[in-house]
Amino acid sequence: MFTTTELRVLAGLMSGQTIAKIGEDLLLSHPSISKTLRSAEHKAGFPLVEQRGRRLRLTADGARVAIAAQDVLVELGQLDQLLAEVREGTSGGLRVLATSSICNYVLPPVIGAMLTSVQDVDLRIQAAAASSDIWTLFDTGEFEVAITRTLPPPHITATHLFDDQLCLCVAPGSDLTGQEIDWRAVSGRTLIGPIREDAMWGQFSLLGIRARSWVRVSDVTLAKRLVEDGHGVALLYRSVALEEAAAGRIIMLPLPDAPIGISYWLATRGGPASPLVRRFTELLQAHAAQLVNR
Repeated sequence: MFTTTELRVLAGLMSGQTIAKIGEDLLLSHPSISKTLRSAEHKAGFPLVEQRGRRLRLTADGARVAIAAQDVLVELGQLDQLLAEVREGTSGGLRVLATSSICNYVLPPVIGAMLTSVQDVDLRIQAAAASSDIWTLFDTGEFEVAITRTLPPPHITATHLFDDQLCLCVAPGSDLTGQEIDWRAVSGRTLIGPIREDAMWGQFSLLGIRARSWVRVSDVTLAKRLVEDGHGVALLYRSVALEEAAAGRIIMLPLPDAPIGISYWLATRGGPASPLVRRFTELLQAHAAQLVNR
């Protein structure tokens, strides 16, 4: 395989440069250029140059090799540019694994900010079927970032991202608005909430809540639609209801004295984080702080 110097010497001859000019550009002496060409010919197994008068010129086969050398140098230049952009954090790939709620309701503004600030990025965002599956998948090494609400096993280091709390969501015309709410206020009503929240439903039983009807849904969008249409009280985590609340389509009621909350945790692949990973986590943490303060 030719060295970069051998490629540059051949490409220089192809472009019509003299040996003196090539040596000046590459900071090589005339004997070094000659030695480089002999090395290239040895690797090729056939003559690449010939002496014509006082000038050294490419043979017909040497010209074909030199044209290919020019193409290789262009590709190497593109590779060098890509490497520089990755080091600077303006380009690269990023694979993120998170819960479906995080993917749907927290990450979109973060992804938008990434696409605005990074000129060339290959993003892969994957929602895990269940929160408990995330650390198992993260251990495969296929992801640089993981976000979930369960603490990781001891061999994975995670940082606290933000705390989320359950809120009571009702339609704007509900009789529950404008009054001090306690858990007894939702007894006897239709309660709407997500499937796979056994701990949450269990806490309601401990609080003595007796609903008229229970509607458990796998799609949080459906839960919010049912609330907007006045069909019950949704028990949703605050982060997933902020958009509808800001638009006035639903009302998030003040939480009672015994709120039900969860914490989200963020982990990155072990070892020094790439500039792109650092950029993503900075944007994510800034957005999480805004969620808490809204």
